[in-house]
Amino acid sequence: MNMRAIITYLLAATAVVVLGSLAGWYFFLRGQSQETTTADTARGFSVSAPYSSQIGSTYQNMLSGISDAIRDASGARASGPLTRLWHADKSSVAGFAFSSVGSTTRLQFVERGSGYVFAADPTTQTIVRRTNTLLPKTYEALFVGNDGVIERTVDPSGAISTFSGKIATSSISSLNASSTPTALEGVYVNKNIRTLAVHPTTGELFYLMGSLPEISGVRAQWDGGKQKTVFSTVVPDWRAWWLSDGRIVLLTSPVDGAPGYSYVLGADGALQPLLRALPGLTILPRASDAKTSSSVLLYGISTGSGISLFARVNADASPVTFPVHTIAEKCVWAPGKELIVYCGVPQVPPAGTYLNDRYKGVAHTADSWWRLNVSTGQAELIYAPDQSLRLDVEAPTIDQSGAYLAFKNAADGSLWVLRIVQ
Repeated sequence: MNMRAIITYLLAATAVVVLGSLAGWYFFLRGQSQETTTADTARGFSVSAPYSSQIGSTYQNMLSGISDAIRDASGARASGPLTRLWHADKSSVAGFAFSSVGSTTRLQFVERGSGYVFAADPTTQTIVRRTNTLLPKTYEALFVGNDGVIERTVDPSGAISTFSGKIATSSISSLNASSTPTALEGVYVNKNIRTLAVHPTTGELFYLMGSLPEISGVRAQWDGGKQKTVFSTVVPDWRAWWLSDGRIVLLTSPVDGAPGYSYVLGADGALQPLLRALPGLTILPRASDAKTSSSVLLYGISTGSGISLFARVNADASPVTFPVHTIAEKCVWAPGKELIVYCGVPQVPPAGTYLNDRYKGVAHTADSWWRLNVSTGQAELIYAPDQSLRLDVEAPTIDQSGAYLAFKNAADGSLWVLRIVQ
């Protein structure tokens, strides 16, 4: 074989190797990209930031998937009957709350992918975007009044970041499809806040931060100013509520079968027991008023083999046992003097380590809505979704009039609104 032929074969072999390597690298990168995209979509981060108009492409994408109410580009709803169960936001949401001005009711929510604040009108089933400040990958959002919002995420260093802001805009009651989104102005407060509760009217903060051997409970203004440590503990994981009557209620994080404890944080920093040593304890405290005791409490237990729901009207009364099987986290107190609770109840009672699996995101239920009367112990089914629709109720809330329930579907993070009376 002459030298010319040898060189030709070598060049051909080299070309084959190079092309094969490039092809392999291409398929590797494509696989990695698909895997990343799938993971981001599952976390609710696949929504593009809106730039094209004041309403935005994210909003248009959201509207395009809503089958129960077709709207035009302005956000106006097409003519036709309103649905009792409204799929308000198909993308994942970080948090939501009802706001009221006079007779006007709006459901505000934060989109998880962008951090934008939206306002939904449940009476017309229309939505308007309120803010244009991009805070991507918002994992948790809490609202204060009509214009305050706190958004929490994880920064590139892995630290928990908390932004406390206020919306500079006109009254929420005057929002319409032509309203212009405005900035969310505020400040970042302490890094690595473990648990956060907000006073529903003043916007004051209560949070737990630090690491073992000492976790600190801190009170501060909405912008993180005037911080004051009010208690310390060696228990790292808590749930917290700041009720409208001023009480701060704490609960050790629920674990199936493990003893759970609930307390009221006193002004002197002492923990006053509410419930002690109940397995897999979940609670829903109720703000007290002139008619009801501060000891009114809804609570559930999980033994590791099943779940049960109870209530008490005061600390000395025997608990009321309900005939439905759910956890207190799927419930919300109705406004008014009556002791009424609305709960999402699994159509098939979960068994085993339900709480642990739920918090990991590997267990989901198909829920119906029930009305529970704490005074009488009665339970009434008020709404059961179609069998093809599986809704795992999470973080339910109710408007001041008691007409609408809003909740997140834990399976995909989307936002739903149910009109209570048909």
